[in-house]
Amino acid sequence: MTNRRIDAQTQYSHLPRSKFEDPSCPFYPEPLHYWTRFQLDVDTSSSRFLYEFVPSDLAYVVPEPAFMVSTQSKEKSDAMFRSWLKYRPILIFRLSSQTSEVPPNHARAWNALLAAEYLEQHKKDRDPGSQTKAREELRKDMLTFLGNNIGGSTDVDLSEHLEVSTAGCTWHGLPFDSLRPEYFEQILWELSEINFRFEFQALDRRGRRGTPHERDGNTHASLMACVPDGAFSTPSLVTANHGLASSSQRERAHYLFAMARVMSKWSWTNPASWIAKTNQLHWSADELEELEKEIASVYTQSFYDCFRRAAVLPRRLSIDAMNACPLVGKQHVPQLSPYLENRPTVIINAHSTLSES
Repeated sequence: MTNRRIDAQTQYSHLPRSKFEDPSCPFYPEPLHYWTRFQLDVDTSSSRFLYEFVPSDLAYVVPEPAFMVSTQSKEKSDAMFRSWLKYRPILIFRLSSQTSEVPPNHARAWNALLAAEYLEQHKKDRDPGSQTKAREELRKDMLTFLGNNIGGSTDVDLSEHLEVSTAGCTWHGLPFDSLRPEYFEQILWELSEINFRFEFQALDRRGRRGTPHERDGNTHASLMACVPDGAFSTPSLVTANHGLASSSQRERAHYLFAMARVMSKWSWTNPASWIAKTNQLHWSADELEELEKEIASVYTQSFYDCFRRAAVLPRRLSIDAMNACPLVGKQHVPQLSPYLENRPTVIINAHSTLSES
């Protein structure tokens, strides 16, 4: 097993950072090659903006994964991970609840929630009265942020001192203090995947504006076909290296076709592009690779054009992190999304041709 010892100097020496680049963190989830490559090539000129600025465009439905490790110290990063694990059940439930409208939150808001305990412990030069008032105001803000879900909850204890009890800070049953680097990698992967899925959904809404597909009733099923676990808001660790992240071109092809079908309905999609050719019956391996490149390129640039920031990208887990998944070997992993209707059967023959039938 690979030695992934955390070097604190390496992990916390890269501020300030560009959101188009990965942080220098030894347990950051592995990138998908073409996605990170084209993310770095995004044209960031303001002339590309397609919409008027909306503050929520710069926000995230769950913490940006790089934000969790882009801190001044390991102590602060640990405090943020601890807080996230404490509040995660509530916040994930809100994402998965059909009756809940979950607005995205800016990094400042996430910092106020997740780093509250750390910041409270490191405040200096304040008189007791001022400290008490500031602490109560912050506590109210945190309660509001959580949607009033934690008042009376037995699972989340937000004390008047803004201390997060470690009793409920677990990751798949493992207490926080026993988590190894590969488990933090899993946490970051989940944050990446949730953000990617909700950002894809938001970009799809923008892309369909003013088109005949704007009120397409099959939108949900089309998006669900792009992920391998059939649970859009609650990605499963056991499927982390499937779908777009699969090492198998045969498997990736199904999800690339599904994603291309979604993107082909966007107002700016070039009708002569590979993305618009998903009805093509026969694909060579080289053609499929070109489709994969084009999807990554169009997605990353389109997201910036619409939201004025870098997208959170899909990722995969390392071998260490995958082997540490609690369900690996105990649960069947579906190779294809249950939402893939009339899905193509992709066969790579001796001539490196992929056939869709």
